[in-house]
Amino acid sequence: MFFVCSSRLVYRVVASRRVLCTTAYPAMADFLIHVGRRKFLSPLYKALSQTESGKEFALEVYKEARPNYHFVSANSIDAILGVSNT
Repeated sequence: MFFVCSSRLVYRVVASRRVLCTTAYPAMADFLIHVGRRKFLSPLYKALSQTESGKEFALEVYKEARPNYHFVSANSIDAILGVSNT
């Protein structure tokens, strides 16, 4: 129950383009690792990639999460983060 509530909150906060707070990073990492739907992933990775520290965090999480993503989601996130999939 806590995971679902905290993930929805993390998604809403980031998707609404509010300021990213590093205290939300653990919950955000959990969400990005366990949720594979592109419609949720893309806005989060786009928002994270707008700052240097956010992009570093996104790349770190993505390295762990990518193997579990559907190939369409992975290709989309590769493009957002500028990662080559080779």
